[in-house]
Amino acid sequence: MTDAALLFWDFENVMSDRGVSVAVGVPTDPALVSGFVSQTGGGPAEVFGNGVGTVFLTRNLGTNDVFLWFTLTRPAHLAGLTFRHWHNHNPGYPTCPNYRVQLQLDSGDGYENVGEPLELCNDNSGGTDTMLVGRDLAPGGYKLRWHPKGLKGKARDTSSEFIAFKNLVLTGHVLADAPPPRAAEVHRAPAVPAPSGDGYVDIEIAGVLVDGMKVMESKYGGKCARTGERFEAGARIAFKHRDALSAEQKATIFGTKKPTHLAVLLEATPA
Repeated sequence: MTDAALLFWDFENVMSDRGVSVAVGVPTDPALVSGFVSQTGGGPAEVFGNGVGTVFLTRNLGTNDVFLWFTLTRPAHLAGLTFRHWHNHNPGYPTCPNYRVQLQLDSGDGYENVGEPLELCNDNSGGTDTMLVGRDLAPGGYKLRWHPKGLKGKARDTSSEFIAFKNLVLTGHVLADAPPPRAAEVHRAPAVPAPSGDGYVDIEIAGVLVDGMKVMESKYGGKCARTGERFEAGARIAFKHRDALSAEQKATIFGTKKPTHLAVLLEATPA
């Protein structure tokens, strides 16, 4: 089925209170979807010249969140977001000369990365891009946010540098069949005990054996590739880089989706 616009924002209807702005999206099918864009701070929205009009603007992105909250009444495929964007990259700031923004989806149990990050620099400021999501979603409420990555000096946010959005479109289509239940509702398989010895383990994922997974302490939070269980930084995991997976493993585990790194949550070794 062809993807089409589900929700649209030009941000001319934005409402602002000090550093927070809110704008309700215009749905193509009000019986299917509704939503709004807001932020935790860093605003308010501003008016740009040269015929641009009102843009949704945020500073200190990373400490402040910009998020899109939407509700579906029927199963739908969320294809992605298309939007025009502006940003600055002044010398001495963590945004110089470039950084990336990653879309993250919260289905009710925390944010996870979706799609590939978009690089931002002076050359593409003012341009229009599409960020893919590619998720089948059950009826319910969801949040998407733009999260910065690759900031210089390991900065946690963009400092006073701004990012602004205009002409935001949420795209997708209605599904004939309901998608699988959310991860929180999936019956989890038993956890895998951590091995002793050389620090490597073989684990079956989606019916295919993934050999030589490195046993390590995770530097970041994530989701177990075997059970869907979420874990925090510091958890004991087995890890395999996507480039180290065979063609068979990629095809079986990911199908037509782009392969990602694999992490499997491990139990502590019994005493």
